[in-house]
Amino acid sequence: MSAFINYFVESSLVLISFLILHRFFLAKETSFSIVRFTMLAGLVASIVFPLIKIQSPESLKVVPSLSDALPVHWLPDVSITASKGESAGLFTGFTMNDLLSVIYFTGMTISLIVFLKQLLFLRQASLKGEKHRVGKYSMIFTEKTNYSFSFFHQLFITRKEVLSESDRQQVIAHEMAHATALHSIDLLLLSLIQIIFWFNPIIIVYRRTLVQIHEFDADARAVKNHDVNQYCNLLARVALQSAGLSLASHFNNSLTVKRIQMMRTLKSKIKFWKLTACAFVLPLLFFTIACQDQVPETSSAVPHEAQSRFDIFQQAHPGENYILEKDDQLDANLASLQDKYGTPVFTEEFSVSDASGVRTFVMLQYVVSSNEPVFTVVEEMPEYPGGRDALIEMLQTHMRYPQSARLQEIEGKVFVGFIVEKNGAVSNVHVLKGLSAECDEESVRVVKMFPKWKPGTQNGKPVRVKFVLPINFSM
Repeated sequence: MSAFINYFVESSLVLISFLILHRFFLAKETSFSIVRFTMLAGLVASIVFPLIKIQSPESLKVVPSLSDALPVHWLPDVSITASKGESAGLFTGFTMNDLLSVIYFTGMTISLIVFLKQLLFLRQASLKGEKHRVGKYSMIFTEKTNYSFSFFHQLFITRKEVLSESDRQQVIAHEMAHATALHSIDLLLLSLIQIIFWFNPIIIVYRRTLVQIHEFDADARAVKNHDVNQYCNLLARVALQSAGLSLASHFNNSLTVKRIQMMRTLKSKIKFWKLTACAFVLPLLFFTIACQDQVPETSSAVPHEAQSRFDIFQQAHPGENYILEKDDQLDANLASLQDKYGTPVFTEEFSVSDASGVRTFVMLQYVVSSNEPVFTVVEEMPEYPGGRDALIEMLQTHMRYPQSARLQEIEGKVFVGFIVEKNGAVSNVHVLKGLSAECDEESVRVVKMFPKWKPGTQNGKPVRVKFVLPINFSM
């Protein structure tokens, strides 16, 4: 969901930027082809730029980040033992995300139906109309609409308009100008985007702006060899009503006053500094959008309760810390964290409830690999918080006898080796001598849950100390 929201925000940012560019720099320009090309560039940029991400080498160090992955040695989700009640399942009710999804896809379906109905209307008008071939254009005389319009190289000329032959020829010239400039491509692209972002009012504003440019362009082409005053009079006399066929370009348009004003404006070339400003906007927007998400996943996807717990975790475990959500995207960047950090020295898993249901998060701490020596005996040995009794209580509280081992009556000891780092974190957890795969995994899982120890010291300085912990599995 956060990725979609980020795409929507970044896409809207590009569209707004080009609307502002048009409003203050291009709205009064008469080089309509350049203005149209600029607005089309903005439309394409709004689609492509949010899909491109440029990551710096430090990007993986952003904390917290839900785009990271768990280390390769992380164990599967832990089930709840019978003594602690039934396994807690995920909330399967109808959540807020489900409701938003239903609303979104309903709106998109309606928009798609409207789009398909417009295509069907064009198809029916083409089949039932009287066709005449004029060069590469297909001129179709129809009574299905009250106005004339064009769609690609098809010119639909209505018979309901009471016009003189000369006026009708000017209408045809206008629609032919639309077809020659392929304005239908712009409208088709906008229609497809509007289906996906049907809820975005910026798309509607952008469409109106581009349609206005189309009309100015078609008017300029149509009036090139005709009297401007006669053409303006025709615009004023034609009924300015539309049946809402937004997929096509049509002569009748509520922009009549602006079109007349633009036709009477003296034509001039666009100033060089304006072209430079337009050219500068694209790379600026590209680096703004591609180098940084406008809606970071951490701010929208991590619940407040999870973020609070992570803040406390960071204070207690200074270093390279991450909070990750256990979902179907965990494997996406697995290699990145594994190559950079290796195995975490400390992990903690917890679940929180929000509008989307019950979500599971894992907090991880990494330490940079050390080439310093590892001691087995030092002047002051590391100490578990609370001492030996607390260590035994922790093991008895969290250790579970694997079901498969109980069924097979497997008994014995697992010897787990680990290192207490200079900062007290537990690292390099591994099985020295195992009993069974399930018992070995359970032993490693529990040892990895150890909190920070009081570091060991040698000559008054903290050092790395290796331990071996025997864990006895007995029926």
